[in-house]
Amino acid sequence: MSIDEKGDVEYGLKDSKGYLLDASALISLIKHGKIGTFDRSAILDLTIYESMNAIWKEYSLLKNLDDVTAFKLLNILSKIFNIVERISIVGYEEDVLALAYKEKITVYDASYICIARVRDLVLVTNDMRLRAVASRYVGTVQP
Repeated sequence: MSIDEKGDVEYGLKDSKGYLLDASALISLIKHGKIGTFDRSAILDLTIYESMNAIWKEYSLLKNLDDVTAFKLLNILSKIFNIVERISIVGYEEDVLALAYKEKITVYDASYICIARVRDLVLVTNDMRLRAVASRYVGTVQP
């Protein structure tokens, strides 16, 4: 993964139509300063909640973040949420549930795989188990 001359995040798959970022990828990119314009990136609606929950967990439960840093991360996330395409699973509920059942994964994980498959997006995740299952259906990369 790199950032190109325009500041866009590139994952080494130039032929891809775009990327679907899960919360683990989004948080990782922000923490490592690897953020660009996200022109070719999308998130699910649920990525917003999962990302905010990750910040809350590190701030409130794990005490890995102070309040200034937590809210700084939230501010960056909010800006990204307004830039990237947000995709809903509405209309794909049966497909998501069937995939979750078939693969014995959460509905959350199945949502990412299903939408990446339908929209022909590469799934970007740090979750090794999700990547292993998703790789049977879509292209996957680690941020």
